[in-house]
Amino acid sequence: MSDVKAGTQCAGGESTGGPGPWREGLSATSSGRFGGYRGFRQPEQGFLCWSAGSDRILLHDQDDQHGHVLFQLLPERPFGIQETVDWTTQRFAYTDLTSNRPLGEMIHSVLFPGSLLRWQADTLAWWNYELSQSVVAYPSRAGYRVVAARECNYPTFQAKDDHAFAGPWMIVWLGTGNPIPLLFLFEHAPQSVETLSRAQRLHFAQPAGLIGICPLTGCDRWLKASSSTLAKGLDEKLTKLIDTWSRLKLAVPIICRETFRVDRASGDTAGGDSGGASGDTSGGGRIEICQEFDYLRSRDDFGTKPLELAPLPPWLALAHQVEAGGAALGLRVEGDVLDTGIPTLFGPYAGTAGPILRFSIPRSAGIAQTIAPVRITNDPPSAQLCARLDQELAEPTLTFGGDNTYHPDNIQDILHNLRVLAWATWSLPDDRRAQRFAGLTRGLKGFDPSSYVEEKEPVTGLNYLWEKNLWGGGAIAVDLEWYNGMQLAGLWQGLFFSGDEANFLQQVKAHWPIVTGLLRYFEIFHDWVTGLTYTALTRKCLWFDGLNFAWQGQAGAARLAWLAGDHLTADKAEYLAARTSLGRATAWFAIDYALAHHATPISNKVFAGLASVDDTHTPGQRVVSGFLERRGMTTGASYDPGNGIGYLVPEQLILQRLNPRILEMLRRGQYEFLDHDLPTWNIRFHRCPKGRGPEHKHPLYPTHSHFYFLDPQLFVRSILLREPLDKLLGYTAELTGPVMECYLVAHAPMVLYPTQARFRGVRFDAAGRQLVIPIAGEKDQLLSFLVIHAQPPTSVVGAEIWRHDPQAGMAVLQVRVHGKPGQEVLVSYPD
Repeated sequence: MSDVKAGTQCAGGESTGGPGPWREGLSATSSGRFGGYRGFRQPEQGFLCWSAGSDRILLHDQDDQHGHVLFQLLPERPFGIQETVDWTTQRFAYTDLTSNRPLGEMIHSVLFPGSLLRWQADTLAWWNYELSQSVVAYPSRAGYRVVAARECNYPTFQAKDDHAFAGPWMIVWLGTGNPIPLLFLFEHAPQSVETLSRAQRLHFAQPAGLIGICPLTGCDRWLKASSSTLAKGLDEKLTKLIDTWSRLKLAVPIICRETFRVDRASGDTAGGDSGGASGDTSGGGRIEICQEFDYLRSRDDFGTKPLELAPLPPWLALAHQVEAGGAALGLRVEGDVLDTGIPTLFGPYAGTAGPILRFSIPRSAGIAQTIAPVRITNDPPSAQLCARLDQELAEPTLTFGGDNTYHPDNIQDILHNLRVLAWATWSLPDDRRAQRFAGLTRGLKGFDPSSYVEEKEPVTGLNYLWEKNLWGGGAIAVDLEWYNGMQLAGLWQGLFFSGDEANFLQQVKAHWPIVTGLLRYFEIFHDWVTGLTYTALTRKCLWFDGLNFAWQGQAGAARLAWLAGDHLTADKAEYLAARTSLGRATAWFAIDYALAHHATPISNKVFAGLASVDDTHTPGQRVVSGFLERRGMTTGASYDPGNGIGYLVPEQLILQRLNPRILEMLRRGQYEFLDHDLPTWNIRFHRCPKGRGPEHKHPLYPTHSHFYFLDPQLFVRSILLREPLDKLLGYTAELTGPVMECYLVAHAPMVLYPTQARFRGVRFDAAGRQLVIPIAGEKDQLLSFLVIHAQPPTSVVGAEIWRHDPQAGMAVLQVRVHGKPGQEVLVSYPD
């Protein structure tokens, strides 16, 4: 990723408040939806409304893995094909092998919900299995004309005199299985349309020029009953859609260049000045993003006025729509947003007047504060729980890193243990804390280049890293956003909770290319459509469970890079984390759109112990779980915590806690769904992938039951819903280290601690009802601490300003950090 000079057309002028420099964004690094993995690639890629390849367009319906062919090009000469791609657009150039002259090209782009043919011959032939039963409609001089198949007479006609085209479009739909009417958009009107069984030829008086092939109703499926309506004429909605498509086709965006800059509000720290007075843990700063488009322009013979749209990525357009409905996500778009009325599999097709789109998004939720562990004194139940926690930290066997190959000396597992357990060591006495932390860290053994595979992505030519022992050292084509995110998150958690930041950072900086190599995966496998990172290296899917860890890793890398003095990497990681943060926030509100536009359901039979559960019997509890490249949004149930809640990702938990609407969704999911419909949820789970139930002893390390189901429910009930300790302890006798620490945090006032400070523990005297927050920092700065507790403090000593927000259930403390040892804030509560 390169720097971009300020003052370019896209970047505009510098803004006030100390934002960083403009840099080229993912247009410099992303391979988008194209490319492959070690030579393997998909023959058709997923686009906004359908899949497409070098010569055909397919529809992947909800239960169809192979696709229904909607359109297949039939060049009438021997031909060769040459492909070119960038991060948004795929182009196939056709050449007549006899004369070596160009025939034309087929163009598919994620920037446009249809496909394009630029054809130099005067005849276009295409194939579909059901064309013999097709119906054709177009605007003739005599009015709306419908030509349908009758018996063995195929829909063939001459377009002249009263039957000549009076507009630039034609609709083709089939009498049987085609669920989307195809809309053909012409630069020049056809002279005749000839249908022969399963093929159709369009004859022109000149080279055909630019032809658009578009799904008339976007991703919405067309019911057979609707075909009779279409045969009678066009209603207002369809007329408007055709007009919009016709105008869009004359200025199709096919190239996108993106620049961004980071405004951390304070201008000099990765954590910013926090802005915590409103409960915002993004630091109050923003990421400014600018996308500049180039268009494939044309004119038609009917004087249609072009509509030049600078399209929002559909997932971002959905965020804009969700925000208009009252959910505060923090997206700001410059200019009026036009919704075309064309739904895609990933969100509305919308944008501003082209050719430049400018918008900004908040810095990542949780980038400025993280959830602090706590050491509780003068409380016997907490002391007993700490003793159990100490034993688990001595030999952690109940945390799951993802691939069933756990070994405490493997760097992947060392960093995953640090991700979920480093914080928990601060609940122990100091001598035990140091011992347990060292046992987890193991001197960062294996954090060196010999532990990593360097992989080259074929489209961009860029290299990225992954840990070589994953899945026993075999080739891995999925979940690197999960594993790389976990590693980066573990490095940050290890540093922040080490108590010896300088030494830990020195070890990380000694092999800094590992950090940038792990992060580069997120730069390369980024998707313009969703603004998120692919799960599969072959671009088949994008799952929110992996994105939870990607998010945590990106935020961690941003903080690490700033401390290491690598401001370019810090900016890139901030930029990625902010995109992921907004994407994850949008997902909580996307279900209505997903269900309205035929999102793909995924099985909610996460465990056989829940196999009898039907996720449709509790309205409002379904959630968007991710994306399938060829079939769009997928939906699951709220008790699918791997995709929804996440496994101890502070950024996600903070977002959930500080957004009242998300918190209420989780509350309903727990108490109206689980407690009501699954009253035995705490015992109905499998302990291992082989299907052995709770009565069997589970093996050492595939503890899927905790990772995928049980623990996330307990995170919600403790960290987010603040259930009392005695109730929490009654759910299950077997507790993992992360759950035990969450129980302790829930049993005391919960502190969201500034990530740009130096963590030195949080203590709570349960008998004296006093919270002690030691403060450490390297310079004089004003930082925000958020303290969540049902009761307001009776007094606060050591903060310049503090107030209690009863609606949010938290106290907001503004503390001047002096960079001197011994500084503390004392927060007292009533008995």
